[in-house]
Amino acid sequence: MIDYFAILSKAINGTQSTSAQARAETYQIARAALKKELSLAGSDLRADKAEQELAALERAILRIEVLIAQNDEGRAALQRLREKQRKRALDQDEVATIALLRNVKAVRSL
Repeated sequence: MIDYFAILSKAINGTQSTSAQARAETYQIARAALKKELSLAGSDLRADKAEQELAALERAILRIEVLIAQNDEGRAALQRLREKQRKRALDQDEVATIALLRNVKAVRSL
């Protein structure tokens, strides 16, 4: 059986855009090409074999979309973590500034 995942991954990574729309277009082209190949094979190919190939292509498409969704979720989580860390750093800077101002005020009162 053909490794549709590898073929589609390479096709998607080789494009200018990896947007959902660009991926959908790639998937449609792959589906059309496979259906054409299967129809050209005609009577040389059993119907169940053709269905298996089409199902394998759809599984590869689903696998790619799941991986992309997981990567998107991971990037979003990382961004949220960075924002929390940045806020925490700002809060710590604020505390340090207040402490410094108190020390300056105490020195002036001497």
